[in-house]
Amino acid sequence: MAVFQCSHINLFLKRLIIPLLSLAKKYNSSIEQERHVTGQELSEGIKQFAIEKFGYMTRIVLEQWGITKSGEFGEIVFNLVDSGLMGKTETDTLDDFKDLYDFYIEFDEKFKFEGTFDFSYSWDLFKNNG
Repeated sequence: MAVFQCSHINLFLKRLIIPLLSLAKKYNSSIEQERHVTGQELSEGIKQFAIEKFGYMTRIVLEQWGITKSGEFGEIVFNLVDSGLMGKTETDTLDDFKDLYDFYIEFDEKFKFEGTFDFSYSWDLFKNNG
């Protein structure tokens, strides 16, 4: 089992999992089965939310937190389950999170910048502005 720094888990919880669960389309249902989010759904949602929040730096940010593969999302989630902060069904397992995607491929190779960017000003570091 990987070791994660507590401060980083707190950030992970606040910035990724709780907002994701609160935004889940099934969240408002009164039926437990409809509210349940699978490990695959949660992992995919975490990936998309992280890309939205951290952009091209997503893989680097997650690595700084000690998270280098999708299975480690499962370890964090199950630690939260064990702490009583999240729930699970009888069919939920750590394997639901394992080997779902490769961080390098998803966060680096597939990343696309959207919009227009003008880097000309910021790259001219040696121009005499006086």
